[in-house]
Amino acid sequence: MRSCPKCGAENPDIAKFCNQCGVSLVTAFDSASATIAANPGSYFEYTEWDSEITITKLKNKEMEGKIVIPAQIDGLPVTCIGNREGGDGSIYGAFEDCSGLTSVTIPESVKYVSHSAFAGCSSLTSVTILEGVTSIVDRAFGYCKNLTIQTPENSTAETYAKKNKIPYVNED
Repeated sequence: MRSCPKCGAENPDIAKFCNQCGVSLVTAFDSASATIAANPGSYFEYTEWDSEITITKLKNKEMEGKIVIPAQIDGLPVTCIGNREGGDGSIYGAFEDCSGLTSVTIPESVKYVSHSAFAGCSSLTSVTILEGVTSIVDRAFGYCKNLTIQTPENSTAETYAKKNKIPYVNED
């Protein structure tokens, strides 16, 4: 089974379109994203709290290309893209300085994107943020100079983009 990046519905591995919302799963899931969804512990450090998952680190900062954040890990919803404390007491965003990332899709299950979550991702040009996100902290996408945010109209992500002068495109 794999989760739809738009609505979070579970679909059979062979499905080409989401059974609930109809989004194409062929274009939404490249081979790397499908592998991540099947084995997230190999790619992310994460914590569980109150039956919810917070992604705290991408294990391979050299990962390149696009990534679809899974809507669930271990059967629990991914609700936060967080941060972690370094050995020196500094706070680092989960994907901070991942210079090879070019595109990220954040599923509807995610409610919160923390400070510096994607800061310094210098190759990041496209982030799709679905309607479920209700809080994006300042500088979550700091120093992403060529970024365009794709998001539904009147969403939290649109408000964040306007406030931070980040180009955005409204999608249905």
